Amino acid sequence: MKKVWLILSLAIILIFSAVIPIQAIPTVGLNVPDGDIRPGDNFTVEVWADGDSIGQDLLAFGFNVIPGAIFHYNGYAIQSGFSDASDPLNPFNVSGWGSISDDDVLLATLSFTSLAAGMGNLQVQGPYDGLFYGLFYESDGYTINTTADIPVHNPPPPPVDPPPPVDPPPPVPIAGSSTMVLLSFGLVIVGFRKRGWKG
Repeated sequence: MKKVWLILSLAIILIFSAVIPIQAIPTVGLNVPDGDIRPGDNFTVEVWADGDSIGQDLLAFGFNVIPGAIFHYNGYAIQSGFSDASDPLNPFNVSGWGSISDDDVLLATLSFTSLAAGMGNLQVQGPYDGLFYGLFYESDGYTINTTADIPVHNPPPPPVDPPPPVDPPPPVPIAGSSTMVLLSFGLVIVGFRKRGWKG
């Protein structure tokens, strides 16, 4: 009898797990289009929402930007047809409202300047509060909490100038045919004179 109840219980669990859908959980991610950032470079970071096929329009969003120590935060641009609703008293707040039905939505583009070489950490945080922070869908709300490690590479070493050209040594004069004839003629005369002195 226990086996029958065990099999029956497992069958009920399997039936309910197949009927109850897994709830979609939208997430937010960061994308850095420029992969080669050097000290002093300006660069952007895209903030994307992935609706995970939630089937609801995205109505609003809100988060704060927490730049790493080696980044200077320059500002933002609201994207995808949202209207800017950012807090004017908080320069790190980025918020927008609208009605977007797409599943993958570009929320905003953030602008930075790199200050030094190293690994910088960027955080985007918006704990859902039902008022100002988080992702606001038609009937659900979700927290925004994402981070990215962004490398800033050392600048390339300056080019090394090639050494100056060395002057070639002066050419060694090669005796020409006329010089050789005169030299031979001179030796013959010297030889005759020596013979004349012996006689």
